[in-house]
Amino acid sequence: MLLDPVTLNTEVVGLLGSRMDASNGLWSVYITVVFAVFGFMISARKVIEWPHAVLIAVVFGAFALTNWVGLDALCEQRNALYQYFSIDKLGSHPDVFRPLTVLQMTIMHVVCDVLVIAGILFLGLPRRHKKPGSR
Repeated sequence: MLLDPVTLNTEVVGLLGSRMDASNGLWSVYITVVFAVFGFMISARKVIEWPHAVLIAVVFGAFALTNWVGLDALCEQRNALYQYFSIDKLGSHPDVFRPLTVLQMTIMHVVCDVLVIAGILFLGLPRRHKKPGSR
């Protein structure tokens, strides 16, 4: 059964959109976890010490890896869909639907991960205590 061009365009856009929604969901979870970790560490600043920060960084690294695996799979799916259907089937604005390459997504994720882990470790650094009578 062959689909007419309008139905095919609708299906292609729907498939690309559903994969984009799924990747947006994973990025939303990532951002929520980052804010939760920083919020916890800032609010518990007097309790969090270096060993705790290292443990939190390791756990976050494991979370970030599993998040990346999911985003990698979605990115591959979106790229496969984009390449399978020719640009003429995507309408007059194909760049709107062009997904990130796996390399682009990986670089973005790694940069974010490094910054977050650096922030976690920074928040876990020992703090200087002011001596009484000093400014």
